Amino acid sequence: MRDSAASCSTGGRPAGLAALEGLRGRELSPEDLVQVSGCLSDAEFPDIRAAAEAADKQGYMMEDVLLPLLSDAVPGVRRAAVTALALSRRPDVVAALIDCLHDPKPGVQAVAATALGEIGGDEVIAALTAASKSGNAILRGIMKNALNAALKK
Repeated sequence: MRDSAASCSTGGRPAGLAALEGLRGRELSPEDLVQVSGCLSDAEFPDIRAAAEAADKQGYMMEDVLLPLLSDAVPGVRRAAVTALALSRRPDVVAALIDCLHDPKPGVQAVAATALGEIGGDEVIAALTAASKSGNAILRGIMKNALNAALKK
């Protein structure tokens, strides 16, 4: 088994999806999950969603790996984790995404709203309704669009 940190970087730089390429089209083993988990915390933020989608297609849910990333110090990591968690319908994930509507960074709030709009449900509709009444005009618009999407679910 390769070290997950080593498998997601080459020459000190993140390799991201290149490290996951060998996993395509086959069932994931426990060792593969370790590699995917390592890539989920990699510094190359867009790969977090791609890795989560790859794991999801295999029937593996990565919420337990992604949830701690919602409190990462780097806003880009938080944004990517929120985007990846939009695939989940677990109640604890929905609650965590609702909390992200109050993140200090508007970008995180925006992707949280969009993710929640994809999920829908009464709790989400209530949270987006409240969130659509505060913040700057752009964020309010994003919240309202997410609310409209949630209402259609």
